[in-house]
Amino acid sequence: MSTPRLLLFATAFCAFILPAVAADPTLEGGVWTLTELNGKAFAAPAVGRGVPTLTFDAAKKSTSGISGVNRFSGGYTQDGAKLKFGALAGTKMAGPPEAMQVESSFHAALASVTAWQIADDALALLSEAQVVARFKRGAEPAK
Repeated sequence: MSTPRLLLFATAFCAFILPAVAADPTLEGGVWTLTELNGKAFAAPAVGRGVPTLTFDAAKKSTSGISGVNRFSGGYTQDGAKLKFGALAGTKMAGPPEAMQVESSFHAALASVTAWQIADDALALLSEAQVVARFKRGAEPAK
């Protein structure tokens, strides 16, 4: 193969193949919206203030979001695939019983997390080897 043809082939290969190779997945860079909790697909209760979310700030090692009724924030530690949430502080608004149950289950799941993984832009939080919560990445939060 001549040099010009080889360069053309290499350029075409890089243009089509390299974008398909994903960069290392990270927790940061958007809002994670809950899609599964404790092995069950998640559907927000008809009453409440929204679907639970998570955001991560690597520079501050902090996390924040909505737990269904209240907002929360706190710290986290990450070492490779290992993940541990610190104490989470939150607002103390009351909500309908169904929404408060979601919030309680969501916080319990976060407290049990020991690891994380991302596949197909979905974040799985694991307690040992069991998925306790799954999220879909959404848009970058407003600043």
